[in-house]
Amino acid sequence: MSAVAERTSVVVALGRCRPPSPDAEGWFNPRTELGRGYRHLPDAAHYLLAAARQVAPLLDRPAGDRWGVSIGSAFGSARLHDDIERSVADGQAHLLSPTAAPYFAHNMVASQLSAEYGITGMCLSVHTPGTAGLDAIGLATSALDAARVSRAIVGGFEAPRREAAPGERAEGAMVLVLAADAALTADTPALARITVRTYARGELERVVRGLDSAVPTVYTAVDDRTGADLRKLVPDDADLTVTSNSLAALWPLPDMIESGETAGTVVAVAGSVVVATVKPIHA
Repeated sequence: MSAVAERTSVVVALGRCRPPSPDAEGWFNPRTELGRGYRHLPDAAHYLLAAARQVAPLLDRPAGDRWGVSIGSAFGSARLHDDIERSVADGQAHLLSPTAAPYFAHNMVASQLSAEYGITGMCLSVHTPGTAGLDAIGLATSALDAARVSRAIVGGFEAPRREAAPGERAEGAMVLVLAADAALTADTPALARITVRTYARGELERVVRGLDSAVPTVYTAVDDRTGADLRKLVPDDADLTVTSNSLAALWPLPDMIESGETAGTVVAVAGSVVVATVKPIHA
């Protein structure tokens, strides 16, 4: 069994913006979290910028330092789309905010992050259901390996439709700052290594059978059919979530990274099988 792609990078910082509970309402205040000038941006941009603020000290980088952005989201700006469509249908199009309307384009959220910190390297916006965030990490690591960038801000965000099914409602954002594994030095503030492997969908059984049973593993599946296929292969007590929301595959990563002692794996199954493994930096 061989991966279609395998990429390893070093995590040097992480940030997250997450509601205190899955059903929390009114949990995010843009003025408190971001300051003035952000109120009219969509929720998706609020969450991503707030997560990035937690790694902001690293973003004050030397002139000419090459950084990139690679961000994933299954739903993109779907919530804003609903708001715009409702306003137009109600004859209230003139009330649309000119600062929010451009975010009708999904890639504008990642672009806002690049603009916020003057990042002029690559800016990728990935929207594969279920695996978007892990795909974004893998793509950024390829760019790091090719020396296209020296650092990459990666991760994902979600602001799903307000009427979304319960399993799709997770919202918030998570970001990691990555460096190339080959560039690791004694001065690099490394937290962990993360390896992303992508396999063809037909490799699912061999991938699952080949996992180390001693390593804590979290599974996500993009839909009920995929979930049923995965459930046949994993232990009865396995942590398995069926959702196209990309945060399900991202939320476990910070705890794995911050533990600093044990490895952890996330397996996300959609059109492909994406396996992300976190290991302590000295493992």
